[in-house]
Amino acid sequence: MRKHLLFLGILLSISALTGCNQDSSSSPSSFSSESSVIDSNSSTDSSSESSSVSEGSGSSSSSESSVTLVEHSITINKSKIPGLGAYPTTETSISFDGYAFKYIYAGNFDGGDNIQAKSALFYLYNSDQLGIITSIVLTLRETHASHSMFGGTSANPTTNAITPSVNGSVYTYGFGNTYSYFRLFNDLGVMYITSIVINFVTGGTPSSSSSSSSSSSSSSSSSSSSQSSSSSESSSTSYNSGEYGYNHVDPNYSGTYYSSISDALRGSTLLVTLDDLLDSDSAPSGTFSYNGSSNGLQTVFPYTDADPANPTSGKILSFYSGTPSVWSSMNREHTWPDSRGGFYVEDDPHVIRPTLTSENSARGNDFYNAAPTSWDPASFNNAKYRGIAARIIFYAAVKGQENGLNLVDLTNDSTGNKSMGKLSTLLAWNLQYGIDATEVLRNDTLVSRYGHNRNPFIDDRNYACKIWGNTNASTQSICGM
Repeated sequence: MRKHLLFLGILLSISALTGCNQDSSSSPSSFSSESSVIDSNSSTDSSSESSSVSEGSGSSSSSESSVTLVEHSITINKSKIPGLGAYPTTETSISFDGYAFKYIYAGNFDGGDNIQAKSALFYLYNSDQLGIITSIVLTLRETHASHSMFGGTSANPTTNAITPSVNGSVYTYGFGNTYSYFRLFNDLGVMYITSIVINFVTGGTPSSSSSSSSSSSSSSSSSSSSQSSSSSESSSTSYNSGEYGYNHVDPNYSGTYYSSISDALRGSTLLVTLDDLLDSDSAPSGTFSYNGSSNGLQTVFPYTDADPANPTSGKILSFYSGTPSVWSSMNREHTWPDSRGGFYVEDDPHVIRPTLTSENSARGNDFYNAAPTSWDPASFNNAKYRGIAARIIFYAAVKGQENGLNLVDLTNDSTGNKSMGKLSTLLAWNLQYGIDATEVLRNDTLVSRYGHNRNPFIDDRNYACKIWGNTNASTQSICGM
């Protein structure tokens, strides 16, 4: 059974018990990142995935709503994290009961059975989906109010704070059957953690014991700022065209922001409707300026593009390579080149990105496309920027449509046409490269800190094919239309 149907079944069951409906999350993919064009004939979902939930070959609501919820509990304590003799200074991967987690600055120097969390530097989050989290019980050596727990629908959430009930040094966080991910952060002062118990539910039989830890290994993890080859940056999401009429991927966002956007909208009608939504929710005039002193984008980047491996270092990730750097070595990259009309959207931090000076000048004002016909956002050996760049260009095309910005399926075009491309390649990259954690962080930060609108193509990649999929035979093939 396709995973998005499995989780829909889970959430329908939860809805029946609690009255709370949630969207599903993404499922595994077999995309190859070596090709810049996706073959729609070979990319449909498998008809069955590993699952112990009994279901027929159909996808009727009756079979989905009968999924049995299975309760799980994961306990994290000192004995399950090896190598706590020194603080790890880079984000480190570890697994608990077969699920992947990441943490930083966790040690043990008090001689007791506690995890010692360093002030303002320690965090722990799950990078694998945990079904639906029902509660997290945090037991400390002593009370420590200066810590935060966040819930979210993708890894490493930082915006949806959860208030605990407190009984002495035990903090119980009720997740309200809403989130699949958590992030624990130590805000101030050293915190001594005796245990963290994560309670969650999934559908079917658990794939591993919920009462004992799997063999855990701690290794240095490449953060989102590290460079990676194209072969390791393929999408983690499968898609299906049969029941949607296009290559559907599960949305990354499950809130109500887009509730006014009809699922039936397509083409220019959807483009204009999204533009109206974003215009109505943009940050107040004057919030951002391309190079102003007090509101310049250089004042925004330390929050939207901070190095996640060292969030207090003051370093910013360079777009294209992910290299951490100080602002004095960087400048502002018009992802939609200024000479091609990008000045219409150059005050928008969704479009302008911090880039090392050398990387900025290497691109010029070329279209995005596979080299050598144009310029590849993966030119600095970090292929995930293909997908990230595509979703920025889609956003700019929506926000700048009133000023004539448009997408073309060409490798070059007159600058006077205010165009960008190559459209078919951008559509393929959008499907091929999954949503990156840095994209989610930017979206959420621009909303929570500045009251700015979201980038719809990060929240729901399907919008791209819905708007531009029917442009020509190539885009139709890529989008499975």
